[in-house]
This record gives sequence, structure tokens and C-alpha cells, in this order.
Amino acid sequence: MLIKWSMTCRHQEENVYRVLVDHFGREILTKEGELDRVALGQRIFSDPSERDWSNRVQGRLIREALAEVRDRQAAQSDLFLWIFHFNRARL
Repeated sequence: MLIKWSMTCRHQEENVYRVLVDHFGREILTKEGELDRVALGQRIFSDPSERDWSNRVQGRLIREALAEVRDRQAAQSDLFLWIFHFNRARL
């Protein structure tokens, strides 16, 4: 079984969206209700405490999603492989 991190991450987008809007308010949304990544980035990266909060919360959600997938796959298969691909241009 092959598990791609990018697919796991996409399943968490709704949870992350909800947590971010609950924390920062609707000011981080576009008129269409999507995340305004520029506004969000300005809020997170202009304040070290907000950056720490974001790292903690989003990191927890990602770890939970990975653990769920890992446990589900381990119960179904004797062998599975994680593939992590990081786009260095985006880091």
C-alpha cells in the first residue's frame, strides 16, 4: 500500500479551515469565503505568538490525520510505504 502525504493533507483542509476561521475570524476570508492566504500570512507571520499557535495547531491536525491513515492501513495491510514530497520552492 502506498500513501501519499499530499492526499492525506487534502482531507484535513476542512478542519484546518474551521480552526483558522475560529481563531482569526472572517477577516482572513475572501468575499467568496475562501482563505485569503495573503491576509492569513500577514496575521501569522507578523506576530511570533500567532506563528507558534499556527505551528502547534496545524501540526497537531496533520499528525492526527497521518496517524489515522497509518492505523487504518496497518490494519489492512502487512506492508505500506509513506512518500513525503516537499516542494523546496514553497518552503
